[in-house]
Amino acid sequence: MRYKKHVLIVLILVTHLFSCNSNTNVLHIVNDGVSDYEIVYRTDAKENLYEAAKELQYYIREISGATLNLVNEAPQNNDKHKIYIGNLAGENLNPNQIIIKVKSN
Repeated sequence: MRYKKHVLIVLILVTHLFSCNSNTNVLHIVNDGVSDYEIVYRTDAKENLYEAAKELQYYIREISGATLNLVNEAPQNNDKHKIYIGNLAGENLNPNQIIIKVKSN
């Protein structure tokens, strides 16, 4: 149940990002049904965290028509941008807490 709340919050944010019309400081996850993002989950993720990643993938596909790949931490594509699901890189998140970071190349 906790992860469904995470996915819902992320979906609201993703929907908001899709609806932005200004070209300045806009994060485009999908453009014309194509994305250069992938969804990354921890290699040791519990089943419900993996299910949350699949649910996020499903809703992004429903919203945009693009299917983002689900990958664990090991086989990431260095040419793709990332949407991380779960506590990665030593982040200490509380239940129902999310962190959104955008890093420029």
